[in-house]
Amino acid sequence: MSHQVDNAPPFVEVLHNVDTWLNERNLLSSLNKRKLAFATDGPWDFAKFLRMQCHLSSIDYPRWAKEWINIRKEFAKFYPVRRCGIEKMLNNLGLSFDGRRHSGIDDAINIARITLELMKDGCVLLFNDDIHASDPQFAALNEKKTEYNKNTDEENDLIVFED
Repeated sequence: MSHQVDNAPPFVEVLHNVDTWLNERNLLSSLNKRKLAFATDGPWDFAKFLRMQCHLSSIDYPRWAKEWINIRKEFAKFYPVRRCGIEKMLNNLGLSFDGRRHSGIDDAINIARITLELMKDGCVLLFNDDIHASDPQFAALNEKKTEYNKNTDEENDLIVFED
């Protein structure tokens, strides 16, 4: 795993490659705006981690990541159950977690599995989360800040910003 991380291309290059891939498939044109939606487990990947890395890399935050489908929110609304993480959502669907926990690729595959089950059960997925520039939770990227995210039920949903 560390070999993979150590030999990975720089973030700016990877983000450029993602933009190129999306553009080559005409997924970013303003006319086709709704052809693309990212599904996440909570707001953290886009609203915290991607935003902070763009800030640290002195690049603009990608417009395609300014709104997304928060599967954690949608799952709790559709089924109706308490908000929970990937593993509990899968268990509620009668599925087991595939792969290593907290592995980006394995989490993405499991989020996709949850998304497919939601759609099979008739859930219409729409954007339900976005970047709020004025949101104090994400405003101070360089200040050390800790707060509990009251919108979830998980004990590990503590958000910590450090410089």
